[in-house]
Amino acid sequence: MSATAFHLRTDRWKSVQIPVVPSPGYTAGDFFFKENLVCIAPEDYATGVKGVGIYQAEKIYVPKPVGTGEDIAVGDKVYLNTATGKVSKNSATGRYFVGYATEAATLDATGVEIDFNGEIAGLAGAQAS
Repeated sequence: MSATAFHLRTDRWKSVQIPVVPSPGYTAGDFFFKENLVCIAPEDYATGVKGVGIYQAEKIYVPKPVGTGEDIAVGDKVYLNTATGKVSKNSATGRYFVGYATEAATLDATGVEIDFNGEIAGLAGAQAS
């Protein structure tokens, strides 16, 4: 596989089938929602084809904001910002909890390794009913 934003670092992962990829398709490393799961595309998928989404992986390297004054320590909770497609430790309203950092990431790091769990993704700031 060519260089992409997708970096799986384990052989322990779970996936879900995507019968028809919606428009505009997915690029490897993209986060997307499949019903109640947050998933990551393991490869590029064009609109209308069958695909797979990884919703759980013990070690996966995902993008984080660079130079935003945010470093991430091992064990920090990480949240998906759907507007940027990146994770951070910022739990602002509207972000989804997707796991814990398994490696530290400096301010200038472009990504961070996490224990990803799209099954438990909870919306930050949401009120329980």
